[in-house]
Amino acid sequence: MFDLTPHITLSNRKARLYTYMRVLLYGVFILCSTFVLYKIIFPAAYFSFDFTKPRALTNTIFTPRTTENIVLFTAVAIGTFDTAKVTLTFDAPENTPTDAHLSVKKGYSVALGARVESDYGFYAPQQPPQTHPIRSGVLFSHRNGVWVVDKSTIRPIADATTLLAKGWSFDDVRTLNKNLLTNYTKGRMFTLKDPHPDGTLFYERDTDTFYIYNAHDNILHAISRETVKQSFPQNPLITIESANRTTLDTCTLHRSALPWRRARISCTVRLDDLKNLLGTEYQFAISGIRTHNLRSINVTLMRAPTIANAHVSLALIKQRLLHHYTQH
Repeated sequence: MFDLTPHITLSNRKARLYTYMRVLLYGVFILCSTFVLYKIIFPAAYFSFDFTKPRALTNTIFTPRTTENIVLFTAVAIGTFDTAKVTLTFDAPENTPTDAHLSVKKGYSVALGARVESDYGFYAPQQPPQTHPIRSGVLFSHRNGVWVVDKSTIRPIADATTLLAKGWSFDDVRTLNKNLLTNYTKGRMFTLKDPHPDGTLFYERDTDTFYIYNAHDNILHAISRETVKQSFPQNPLITIESANRTTLDTCTLHRSALPWRRARISCTVRLDDLKNLLGTEYQFAISGIRTHNLRSINVTLMRAPTIANAHVSLALIKQRLLHHYTQH
């Protein structure tokens, strides 16, 4: 065959320029590949809430509210994180505090916020009525999905992420006789922003204590192991620990020094005391501010580039790939 490709001879100057451009191209490729790989292995989780659009579906921070001059809000994320950056934006610089105090806990919002009643004598389980024989808090498979009983209502769980983020497992899902569901009302979808339903069981592993959640009074009632076995054999157990309620990390939010960001305060808090605790819900509390001047809240949960975090991330990636291919 004839080689019809013309042979071009570059001058020394152009040859050096060509070599430099090749090295530059390879360098840019390596930097971009490293950046993408870093983002895959050490992914951050981003959350926000826009007070000008409180009902927007894009809001991923849940239930911002004020209690006793303290602003509370929650972000839900699966996995361990090393730091959290919190930024608050106000409507005007003159309404922006110079600083505010932030604290954060990790666990499940129900277990973090409910009053704990440790005396077994305060709770006596009652048999469910014949019209609604399945106890509240039970998970069951129905119509190619997973549902949860919430008193006289049954609610479809949004997705696998929601189920796992609430501390449940697919091993907790029961198969029920469909005739038992006749008198139940179909409720709205159960999502990440929803608290655990009434009747949810928690097991505090370090104190070997079982609790049942009373949604009406927002109380965790202690119950005995025998009561769990006899009265709640189908209810899943969510494992917690007493440190969820008592451990917190803190930081002070300061106003930005940049002139065009004078309406913002922010801080980065290390999560050293929280990262290994059970739970997926980060409950933030900020004192020294008022919500009526707030425009937005932004939270970024970040992982440090360590070998341990890399192993965890790669294991999660492998698990997701296996789950994806086993479903097809």
